[in-house]
Amino acid sequence: MLLLEDYYRIRYPYQDVPLHLGMTISISQLAQLLCCTERNAKLIIRKLEDQGVIKWVPGRGRGNRSQLIFLVELEDIYHKTAKGLVYQGKIKEALALHHTYKNTLPHAYEQFQNWFDTQFGYQQEMCKNKPHVTLRLRFDDVFTEMDPIHMYLRSESHIVMQITDTLLRYDPLTNRAEAHLAHHIESSEDGRIWTFYLRKGVQFHDGKELDAKDVVYTFQRVKRENSPYRWMTELIEEMEVMDAYTLRIQLAYPCYWFDRFVCSPHLSILQEHASRRYQMNGRDKLIGTGPFRLVRNDESMLVLEAFPSYFRERALLDRIEIWIVPEHEDVIDREKNSYDLQYVPSADQAVSCQDTRQAGTQADRRTERMECNITYLSFQQMREGVLSSPYFRQALSLILHAKHMISDLGGERAEATDRFFLLDLRGGNRTEEGIVTRGNEKEMTELAQSVGQLLLQSNYQGETLRLFTFKEKDHRQDGEWIKARCAQYGVKLEVYHFTTEELLKTERVREADLIHDSATIGEDVELSLLHLFLSTNSFLYQHCNEEQREFVQQIAQKLCRTKDRRERYEMWEEAERHLLAEYGYLPLYRNQITMLSQPELKGVTINAQGWVDYYQLWMKKRC
Repeated sequence: MLLLEDYYRIRYPYQDVPLHLGMTISISQLAQLLCCTERNAKLIIRKLEDQGVIKWVPGRGRGNRSQLIFLVELEDIYHKTAKGLVYQGKIKEALALHHTYKNTLPHAYEQFQNWFDTQFGYQQEMCKNKPHVTLRLRFDDVFTEMDPIHMYLRSESHIVMQITDTLLRYDPLTNRAEAHLAHHIESSEDGRIWTFYLRKGVQFHDGKELDAKDVVYTFQRVKRENSPYRWMTELIEEMEVMDAYTLRIQLAYPCYWFDRFVCSPHLSILQEHASRRYQMNGRDKLIGTGPFRLVRNDESMLVLEAFPSYFRERALLDRIEIWIVPEHEDVIDREKNSYDLQYVPSADQAVSCQDTRQAGTQADRRTERMECNITYLSFQQMREGVLSSPYFRQALSLILHAKHMISDLGGERAEATDRFFLLDLRGGNRTEEGIVTRGNEKEMTELAQSVGQLLLQSNYQGETLRLFTFKEKDHRQDGEWIKARCAQYGVKLEVYHFTTEELLKTERVREADLIHDSATIGEDVELSLLHLFLSTNSFLYQHCNEEQREFVQQIAQKLCRTKDRRERYEMWEEAERHLLAEYGYLPLYRNQITMLSQPELKGVTINAQGWVDYYQLWMKKRC
């Protein structure tokens, strides 16, 4: 990069001077251009000459000035430097360099953009006479928290699930926990004693064999390190290692679906020594038993490589590279379909949360799914203020009906919803019927009257409320829409945007009057809702008052003690009716995820959280 910087300083002012044509210039003038002493200028000129980018002919005798001959175009040096950084895996540095010369070298800037775009997708090279396949993707932020018991973001959870395994896996088709690291489970009639039988020969990425002590360590660590998800293990009264492959767990009270608790990625099995190394060495040292091992995770990229000894079947892709390209960077032409996996806005009709649909042409394949995640607002209930008034919260629920947001903002926003628990008693999907994009004048007048009456009853005095949300584009759009919509009815809001790390701080959550977030709802909706209301890093949990928390704790214990699924669903619906009557939170909408992929990429399915399982992917040979 120093070569480029030095050459830029002396070449840019003389871009009109043709290559191989000498120009007269003194060392004093060069020193001024290079912002250094004449002595250092001579050293830099010698270095540039050694690199073959200039020729320097010193002046001989009094009055004879030196000659500088440019041999290489500045744009060529720029491309060589920027591409060299990319080839070295220094994506962050390459993008920083790219930004530096955006205005002064616009043609080179555009050329690099076009080249950078071609680096994504399917990449194949021969290794020992065998094809080695890499799938290269982009993501807009670094993966900072890769510890299962502390991670919060869905992106981090998705990557962790590629690296680690859980004892069991939840199957949404059967609504059951199926064998995984444990090949068999047994439970007592009263739902308190659970016995797990582990597979033999399962290896961690460092070669150690999985045994029951690793499971004990994993579950104990959740409580010992004060994980936000400790509610899942707090009901464990005793754990007994029967032998290396058999573990007996006794619960403090019956939980007839405890087997589904251990399907949570937050209870992914780690080993003690590897976990300690991870804590000492940072986020790139997570060691699990999963189909991919983590080989790199920093500000430039995350790299996964197939684990050859995976206990099921080896992954079909050899390597996954996720380059970190922030959302504000414009090096990617979003209109081009050059990726093998690309999220695009969809205007198609929504599909079921349980279904994945594929269609397309020879140019691309379209895969679609309605996310189960639900965007919502959380209302501060832990202090006195206008938000403690049920009349004010009810007014907000009328003002901020998501059907208007979907109509105005579009994008992936596809389905308005008025609750989190979207399963009916038959286990299917329940959605809001008859969404109207625009109300007529009479309806708008009636809405304004209703809102005005509720605001009057709430004793709202025009105070400005603080809405906290994340920095990503969709959160910014939602926040500004909410602010403008409230302003139409005389409610003042200021919107503040934070990084994930900052917004998750307890003091930030306490400062907020409202928080805009997306609730993570996985395939197991019941377990997801328990996470939402019981995990201590959840905005809903932190905003709930003590009475609401006690109510949720009581409901959770009743649900654990209830074996019949239909009975549990009725309890869920009744519990959410009660919580919504308090207007402690306001569900808004779900996204429709649409992904384009090249037809050669097979096994593309979108999970409930909008991500693709890399384990299923493979590349068909191009003809």
